[in-house]
Amino acid sequence: MSDSLVIKPTQWESIQKDDFQKESPSFQKAIQVGEEKNLDFQNFSQDIFSSLYRFNENPPMGKGPEWAQKALEELRALPDFKALRQSTRANSFNSGLASILFTQKLAETLQENQENQENLSEEQKEEHASAVRSALRKACEQATEETEQAEALLASWGSEQENIDKATAKDKLELFNKIKNNRKLSEISKLAGRFKAEMDRVRSNKKNAGPDEITSIETGSDLNRLLASELCKLKNKKTKLLLFKDYIEGSLMQYRFEENIKESRGPIVFALDCSGSMTGDPEVWAKAIMVSIATLAAKENRPFKVILFNSSIQLTEEFTDPNQKQDKLFSICDYYCAGGTNFDLPLLTAMELIKKENKWEKADIIFITDGLCSIDKNTTSEINKMKESGMKLLTILIGLDDSDSEIEKLSTTTYKVKDLYKEDSDAKEAVFSI
Repeated sequence: MSDSLVIKPTQWESIQKDDFQKESPSFQKAIQVGEEKNLDFQNFSQDIFSSLYRFNENPPMGKGPEWAQKALEELRALPDFKALRQSTRANSFNSGLASILFTQKLAETLQENQENQENLSEEQKEEHASAVRSALRKACEQATEETEQAEALLASWGSEQENIDKATAKDKLELFNKIKNNRKLSEISKLAGRFKAEMDRVRSNKKNAGPDEITSIETGSDLNRLLASELCKLKNKKTKLLLFKDYIEGSLMQYRFEENIKESRGPIVFALDCSGSMTGDPEVWAKAIMVSIATLAAKENRPFKVILFNSSIQLTEEFTDPNQKQDKLFSICDYYCAGGTNFDLPLLTAMELIKKENKWEKADIIFITDGLCSIDKNTTSEINKMKESGMKLLTILIGLDDSDSEIEKLSTTTYKVKDLYKEDSDAKEAVFSI
C-alpha cells in the first residue's frame, strides 16, 4: 500500500490510488520517470492523489523532502486548482486522471537529486521554480479538460449514472480510452451527453406520474432515503467513520423510490439510414440520438432494437442483456456509412418483428434518414394497417428541403432537421418523449 512524503494519506486514499495505478500504464510510466531521477515518486504520487481526492481543501502537510513540499505548495497556489478539485474530490477516477498529468509534468521538469541543490545560484533556483510552476499550470489545464471529457463521455454510455460510479478503475479506464481514442465514438459520445441532459429535461416536463412508491433497497448517497439501520451508525465512533466512507463511495443502504407511471410506454424499433450520404455530421447526430434512446430504453426496461440499412439491411441488433449494451452500441456507432438507400426493407423488417413477437406488439418505430426513396405499395398498405392498430411511425428527415416525400406521407409524424446543432428542436423533443 502506498505511503507518502508530505501528506499522510488515509487508508482509503491509498487503496484508491493503488487500484488506479495498477490499471494505468501511463501512471506507472510517469512514476518510473521520476524514480529514475532518484526522486521518490512512488510515494510523492500519493501526495498528489490525496491533494486532489480529499474533501479537505488543504490537507495538512508534514515534514518531507523540500522539493516535494515546494511542489505541493505551488500546486495548491494555482488559481485553477480549486476549480479542478470540484471534479476530483471524492472521485477516485478523476483524481487518478489528474494525478497522471501532474506526475508526468513534474517528473519531466524536476531536476535529478533535488536534495543536493544547495550549489545552485539564486538565479538558477528561481529559473527551476519557474519551470515547475509552468509545468503545473499546463498540467492543471490539461487535467481540467481531461476530467470534464471523462465525465461527459462516461455518462453517455451508462444506462444509469450510478452504474458508471460503481464501475472499477479498470472498467472505467478501458471504456474511457476506447472512446477517447476513436474519433467517431468520441464525437458521438460528446453529443449523446448533451442529448441525455435534454432528454431528462423533456421527460421530466412531460411525464404523467402518480405518487412515488418504495420498490426495493439500493445503495447510494441520498441522505433523505437512508434506512434507519444506517442512521444508527452515527451512535458509535467507529461505525460513524464507516458511514462517512460509505457516503463518499455512494454505497449507503437506502430505499429505492420509483414513480408510479400511469401510462406505460412500449418497445422501440430504431431504423437508421447508414447510406453513403449520411457520412459526417448526419451520422454523428443520428447515432447520438440512438445512444440516448438506447439508454432510455434500458433505464425503463423497454425492448429496443436497432436496424441499420442502406440499399439492404446491414445490421439488426436487439438489446436484451444490459451487460452487452455497451459493446453493441460501440459496434453500431463504429459501423461505416456507404451505399444507396432502400426504405422498404427496414420498414418491412420492423413490421415483421412487431407482428410476430408478442413483446413487440405495441412498438413504435423511429426512422431517421437523409434521403428520398420510393416505397412499394404493399409496404405502404402494411404500414397503414398497423397504424390503424396504434403503431406510430416517427420519421426524421435530415437536411431535406420542403418537398413532400413518400415516407413523410406514410409517417404518423415527420420532422425535417436542417440545423443539427440547434439547441431547441421539435424533432429531438418528439423523439425524447417517445
